[in-house]
Amino acid sequence: MALDRRQFMLGLLGAGLGMGAASCSSASRGSLAASTDPTDSSDATSSRATGTGASSATTSASPATSPPTSPPTAPPPLGPARYVSRGTTVSKRIALTFHTEGTTAQVTRLLDMAKTLEVPLTMLIVGEWLDQNRDLGRRIADAGHDCGNHTYSHLSLPDQKRDVVANEIARCAELLRKVTGTGGKWFRPSGSNSTTALINEEAGKAGYPVVLGFDTDPLDYQDPGSATVRSRVASNIQAGSIVSLHAQHQGTIDVFESMVAAIRDKGFMLVRASDLVS
Repeated sequence: MALDRRQFMLGLLGAGLGMGAASCSSASRGSLAASTDPTDSSDATSSRATGTGASSATTSASPATSPPTSPPTAPPPLGPARYVSRGTTVSKRIALTFHTEGTTAQVTRLLDMAKTLEVPLTMLIVGEWLDQNRDLGRRIADAGHDCGNHTYSHLSLPDQKRDVVANEIARCAELLRKVTGTGGKWFRPSGSNSTTALINEEAGKAGYPVVLGFDTDPLDYQDPGSATVRSRVASNIQAGSIVSLHAQHQGTIDVFESMVAAIRDKGFMLVRASDLVS
């Protein structure tokens, strides 16, 4: 009987040791899991509270995926745009507006000089060019320059029928929104120094309140020479002037720095069109 009691006690002791060993083993596994699990205790608590379990904890540890962003929607249609060729005349401020096409090197150099000289620009962008130079389009917008719509294909717009005019404006506006986040503040017709009632109507329908003209044209697209471009600009500007220039003409790029100096020497401040035209 005593032997049976001793065997019984030894059995109990063995069972206790086994349970203790099992308990330590579980604790060790728990510590390892805690040291290697990237999900912190608050995430685990959240998973338990919502009843989502381990699979949810694994999901929460993965980087969040942002939904794809869509380009801003088109603005509501307006009535006919108004034509503006000169801004406010209350102070000696003028705006340099660039018809934006040209090589990557030309536009990059223009933007580099504008940054160095602290000259804000108004860039009226051709859609076909923008489609091939999206990084430069984003750079223009990110630098704080005004962006504008100069049609998609740079057709002679006054010669086109209504459906072509509407498509040229809308197609460029859509691409501007996709690339820069905005359709631009301005519309300027291509192939014309002025506008027509039809163009004003279609610009308004596309959400542009202003067709932006100009009062100073050095005819740089005729490549008269850098010195001539500079002289024509400096001699003809007045308070509120909007100057028409072309980024794709090398003479204009080459004379930009000295032209800016000549303008400032006459006491004018260079601003964006949005600083001149409300």
